[in-house]
Amino acid sequence: MMKRDAGILGPFATRSIKATLLCSALVVGFTFVGPTLSSGKMSQAMAQGLEEGGRARINAAEQLAILGQKLAAAACSIDLGYNVAEEKEVLRDAHDDFIRMLDALEFGNQRVGIPTPETYRKAKIALNDIRTLWGPMDKAAMAMLDDNPAPEHAKLIAQTNQQLLKDTEKLASIILNEYANPFDLVLADALAINIAERQEIFSQKLKREACEIAGGHADNAIKADFVLTIGLFEKSLVALRDGFPDAGIRPPPNDEIRYQLDRAWEEWKIAQPVFASITDKNHLSEEEMKQVSTLSEVLDKRMHTIVVEYLLTAPGASDLIDIPLTAYAEAVLMEWTTTPQIVDALRSHNSENQGVNMDTLQLLQAQWVSETADQAGPLLDKVTANPASDLLKSKKNQSADMITEIVLIDRNGIVVAESEPTPHYVHVGEPRWDSVATTNADNIYISGVHLEEGGHVYQAEVALPVYDPDSGDRIGVMAFGINVQSMF
Repeated sequence: MMKRDAGILGPFATRSIKATLLCSALVVGFTFVGPTLSSGKMSQAMAQGLEEGGRARINAAEQLAILGQKLAAAACSIDLGYNVAEEKEVLRDAHDDFIRMLDALEFGNQRVGIPTPETYRKAKIALNDIRTLWGPMDKAAMAMLDDNPAPEHAKLIAQTNQQLLKDTEKLASIILNEYANPFDLVLADALAINIAERQEIFSQKLKREACEIAGGHADNAIKADFVLTIGLFEKSLVALRDGFPDAGIRPPPNDEIRYQLDRAWEEWKIAQPVFASITDKNHLSEEEMKQVSTLSEVLDKRMHTIVVEYLLTAPGASDLIDIPLTAYAEAVLMEWTTTPQIVDALRSHNSENQGVNMDTLQLLQAQWVSETADQAGPLLDKVTANPASDLLKSKKNQSADMITEIVLIDRNGIVVAESEPTPHYVHVGEPRWDSVATTNADNIYISGVHLEEGGHVYQAEVALPVYDPDSGDRIGVMAFGINVQSMF
């Protein structure tokens, strides 16, 4: 078990006071666990991190702090009567996600990437403290979703919010110390992820504090805190975008994270003057508060994307996605392979292409490439316009952007149906077909994470065998593109 009392000031004690103080401000509450174990214990810790979903636990614990702030900000807006319908949706989602993450951390949840219940004593105590605090907030949040919520419900959430933030950050620190893998995240990556996640908290904190100003309830301390939050958000963003070597923060590790941070900076330059203009006000109009809410959500979403990209591009990212992807495949996608329309389409296609040879497959692939380039042709129409493709399009559209594509492939490696045209008509030689169709094992194929070509979405591929319910024979493969960013 990894335990080390290396506070954030430790690695930077010999550096300038200015650098140390800035780093301390950026990563308040963060404790990094360094590799001080023997090689045998390190191997044991690495195995434990994978088996117990260490990185997923760390991410879930950090999400609790963010969701608590989001819930409090929405509750304040509802109490003031600002943008009530949309804020109720925000509150409901934050409430439900908070419970989902809290339950996953305590009891385990394969779909979140946490396969086992929490056993570490300190973490269990911290979880219990949050449960105790959350009980009244839970009831107040649900009451605020009614048609006529009482002011005391928003007041209770506002009064409890600060302690909830402290307790959730304490839990995140404990989880990090217990489950961080010394080979998994170098100090620079761990710092960057922690700062980016705190940016999500800051974006919601700005909204909540602005809401208190909007209602005329903000005293000088709240206004001072609001100014401080604005400053910390900007300093943190600059440190992430440009690097801050004196504090151990390196520049963005790849072009995609650099792109996202540049976008975040552009969005901040629009938001910062709006937030700054509030500091001298004692009241905000509904339109002003709506603008604050919109800007806050834009910043939150951008920083969440950056957090996910740091998590996915750091070494060892597979343990963060393999467990929930396998659970999703077994619980949801596997059932789709038994749909009669899918089975019938494969039976028909296999019969039609029985005995096809490689020369024919190569000709079909060349024809497919030509027709997809022209966006027209008999082969393209045959695939995209059949009933099975209509079903796949419907399944994809119902996935809330989690599924990016679905492809049905027959036992010869030929496409039967697709949710949208892909570059390949013949999938022989592709891992998602070969790994499932050419083995005797009942494989679930999960690829590594990759950046979708031409886009800014990290994706993984999942492929499942399809069986004939009458004969038990494997008759094809159903392959899925999964937007792994949507899992967090």
